[in-house]
Amino acid sequence: MCNTEAHVLNGDKSTNFYIFAQNIFCMSFKNKLNNAAIDGLILGAITIVVGLINLYFNNQITRILLWLLKLGLTSYLLYYFMKKFSVENKNIEGSTSYKEVFGYGVLVSFLSNLIIAIYIFISIRLMSESEEVREAIMSQTAGKGMDTPTIDLLMNNIETISAISILLFYTIWGIILSSIFASNTKIQASPFDNNNLNN
Repeated sequence: MCNTEAHVLNGDKSTNFYIFAQNIFCMSFKNKLNNAAIDGLILGAITIVVGLINLYFNNQITRILLWLLKLGLTSYLLYYFMKKFSVENKNIEGSTSYKEVFGYGVLVSFLSNLIIAIYIFISIRLMSESEEVREAIMSQTAGKGMDTPTIDLLMNNIETISAISILLFYTIWGIILSSIFASNTKIQASPFDNNNLNN
């Protein structure tokens, strides 16, 4: 828990130092979380907007091109956000570790995918209330040999199933990208850096 009253001293130096260090950590974590939320919101918004634009095109090639554009743009932005985090969070030696940058990339990806999953959940919930949509889904699933109880179960939980599936798939993809990008965005301290020469 973060102690917001760390400035109140009680004469115990060790306790005061602990509280001070605790608050520094909490401030750093909150700042990291805020930045990750903003970066995740940007990535999630791009995915949602491109998805909405795709609804207006019937040409499959155009849809694929838009999907590839979205994939390239979001991947580049994730790399950019991880690089920015690495530069802004260098330690006293002027470096950032693979673990730190990778963790930030995964956090951004997860928050972005959470936004997308929520959007998918709400969209499908609204669409599933349409009788025409329900009939179309039921006709497709019935053609695959599903019985009525299975179809009803699917229809009653389709938004949850879709949202969780999207969240898991995109998060795994985010972890893969983050593991690749972290190797190129981490910063290693130069052996000729003044701080290292003095050690």
